[in-house]
This record gives sequence, C-alpha cells and structure tokens, in this order.
Amino acid sequence: MTSITPNSGTANGGTPVTISGTGFLAGATVSLGGTAATNVVVGNRTSITATTTAVGVVNVVVTNTDAQSGTLSNGYNYTANPTPTVTSITPNGGTANGGTGVVITGTGFQSGATVSLGGKAASNVVVGSSASITAMTPAHAAGAVNVVITNSDAQSGTLPNGYTYIGPADFTMTASALSPATVAVGGSATFTISITPLNGFDGTLSLSSSSIVPVVTSPPRRTFAPSSVTGSGTSTLMVRTTAAAKASLAPRSRGVFYAMWLPVGGLLVLGAGLTSRKQRFLCFLFECVLFWGQILLAACGGGSSFSGGGIAGTPAGVYSVTISASGSVTHTTDVTLTVLGSFDFPGKGVIGINLFYRACGLIYLLLHC
Repeated sequence: MTSITPNSGTANGGTPVTISGTGFLAGATVSLGGTAATNVVVGNRTSITATTTAVGVVNVVVTNTDAQSGTLSNGYNYTANPTPTVTSITPNGGTANGGTGVVITGTGFQSGATVSLGGKAASNVVVGSSASITAMTPAHAAGAVNVVITNSDAQSGTLPNGYTYIGPADFTMTASALSPATVAVGGSATFTISITPLNGFDGTLSLSSSSIVPVVTSPPRRTFAPSSVTGSGTSTLMVRTTAAAKASLAPRSRGVFYAMWLPVGGLLVLGAGLTSRKQRFLCFLFECVLFWGQILLAACGGGSSFSGGGIAGTPAGVYSVTISASGSVTHTTDVTLTVLGSFDFPGKGVIGINLFYRACGLIYLLLHC
C-alpha cells in the first residue's frame, strides 16, 4: 500500500476511504487498527474502497486471498469528534407561534445535526458549516428557552436561555378610582382609563361602555374623551347621572297660576281690617308660611302641569359600569359609581299641587267668615 485517502476521520467510523497500492486481489480484506473495515470493494489491483470502523492512529492492512498482506503503518488517524458549542442565535427572540428563521453559530457542528428550542425540534435545519446552522423555530409558550444542537454522534451543545418566545401582541387596561367618590342625582364623576401595550401592541382601540348594572329607567350617561387610543395612552370616562326634571313655577293653565296666588292677596286684605296686634301677627305669620310653602312646592317639583309629574332622575344606588376597549384584541374592566339620594318634597306632582291649592282656598274662606 502507498496511501489512504482521506487519512483521518471521526472516532465513530463510517468514513469512506480509498486505499492505493499494488497487487490487490479480488476478495481482499481491509482492517484499521485490527478492526475490519466494511463495504470493501476491490476496484482493481491498485485501488480498494472501504468504510472505517475503528479508533485512534492505526495501521492499515490489506490481506489478499492468498493470505499475503501489506501494511501502511500509522496510516490512518481516527480523531474523536469535538463537543459542539453554541455561541449565539440570531435573532434571539420571536413570536410564540414559531416560524422565525434563525442562524445559530458555534463550533463542532456536524452534518445531520439537529436543533431544538425549549425541547421542541426546529424545522428546515441546514448545517452550512461546522460553525453555522440555519433553522426555523417551532411554536412554544412565551418565555426564554435553551437552544440545543445535537450532532449525529449524540454529543450536544447548549446555549442556556438563548432564545425568548414573545407572546401575542396584547394590552392591559386599568381604571382609576372614581373622582369624586360619590355623586348626587344630577351630578357627574370621572374615571381615567389607561392602556398599556404588551409585546409590541400598536393597534387602535375603540372605547365604549357596554353595560351598566342595575338597569334603571334613567341610567347614568357615559362619554369618553378621547373615544379611541392607539398603542398606549389614557382616556377620561365621564359618567353623568340624569337629574330629576323640576316642575315649572307657572303651570300650563294661566287660570290655575292666578288662583295659586289668590289666597295670598285675600289674606293681605283681610289682615288690614284686624285691630288686635295678636290677630295681625298671626295673620302675617300665616301669610309668610303660605307664601314660602308655595315657593318651596314649586322649587321641589310640585308646580308641574296638571297633565303629569316631573322625571325622578337616576335612582340612588351603587352601579357597576363595564368598559370595553376593542380592536384586534378586546378587554373589559368594571368601575363602580355610587349615586346618593336627593331631597324629595312630599307634595311633589299634580296631586300635591291640587291639595295645596284647595287647602289655601279653605283657609281663606274660614278666615274671611
């Protein structure tokens, strides 16, 4: 034998070699380091091909069928495969859906090497060289994961937490406390709605109030300023309660309006004829009570027309208002509104007015008599 090409290979064997020399016969065998090679083919008297199977620096021996042999001392060197190392991955992060193309760099990569991220196999793995591999990331839950390269000899290299899976683009929504803490019927309060993006969210969100509990006849009205937010930002939610509709000081009927004031005029005339200081004082006191009673009645809703009463407004109570932010993703949050009760005069409405008018007329007639 004169040469073996190549003259070195992996310790796992399996390297195809070509042996050159003279006098090779059909059926000749090949051994390296005393271990028989496989797939031996005698091409002709000067060339043999075979596959290696041994380890270390070894002699190469060709033995013909007539038992004669030739040796190439230390002709072949089995080298132990180096353990692969992983130094970087580019890019070092991507979506949890996977499908991100990456380039992995390091040393000792072998043909047929596999790639895994977080224990899941990558696809489209191509070993470009012993220092570079390209692959496509698998799907995985959000978080940092190890990148592992495993060679065909089962040796592996790891880049701890080398790749970070990012969850889908999303956002969080929070609402500040009510300001003021409570409102009366007809009052209003504000909440500040804050939008914070997650994982690069940059969509436009439309703000709305989808529901309010309990459901009432005159619910609080809700408006946003602004009504939409792009990416991140704040909006002010104004919650306005519906005020009670107060009655008109003058009813629809002009005759009723004049009749309302007739007892006062009559009392003024009646008091002028009284000689006793005590009688005049009592008459004056009654006139004041009557006059201010009429003013209070009208101011508290009792002066509405005879065809119907006023609007009660938003009832007192605790309300839960649901706020929605809708875009490519939708989230909701709840805020609480407390509405306090308002003063309610007993003579409110048409019935109260009628009774008041009739009482005034009756007292007038009694004093006159």
